[in-house]
Amino acid sequence: MSLSSSIITTGSDEVHARLRELVAAVERPLGMHWAMANGGKEIVREHFRTLALTRNSGSRSGGKRAFYSVARDSTHARADGGGAYVEITGPRGIRQRLLGGTIKAEDGGYLAIPIDPKVKGVRAAEVYDALKLQVIVNKSKGTGVMYSGLDTPKAPKPGEKVRVLYALTKEVTQAADPSVLPTDEQIAEAAAEAGTDYLNYIATRN
Repeated sequence: MSLSSSIITTGSDEVHARLRELVAAVERPLGMHWAMANGGKEIVREHFRTLALTRNSGSRSGGKRAFYSVARDSTHARADGGGAYVEITGPRGIRQRLLGGTIKAEDGGYLAIPIDPKVKGVRAAEVYDALKLQVIVNKSKGTGVMYSGLDTPKAPKPGEKVRVLYALTKEVTQAADPSVLPTDEQIAEAAAEAGTDYLNYIATRN
């Protein structure tokens, strides 16, 4: 996009200077793109913060870091002359939660699926030691369970019930969850508002 400063024919030198700055901001938009990228980043980070408070239980179960707290801290802004971008670099599994699909265990292992609210949003590996997780596997069926040794210190007897925290399976198909991110419209609106604020700042700064 190109604007010509030749349209400026009247007004004070201060007005001329501000208009020239606006023209430069549009013709060399890197600064505006950074503002837009940061606007988009902040709405995504705030969204993850809300999910961390409502969906995660890492602090209550002894997890090292709650899943969505990691996602929040892994959200970054990036910009260049061609546009503004929001990048989410972690944690592992964020794309899977957003898009869904089938996950298969690797190397003959099992997937640990949280089924108890105590460990919702928390990977078994994060709380394995803290909860003293114990495993019961039915190899013929390819399934199993994980329970806490804190709840059941001794190995359960046949038929004895335990509080199951994770179900073990060879594969699972996960439904897509668009609510993992703000909508495209929300992100675009936040970016546009930040870009507008940037131009207003250029136009009004002393």
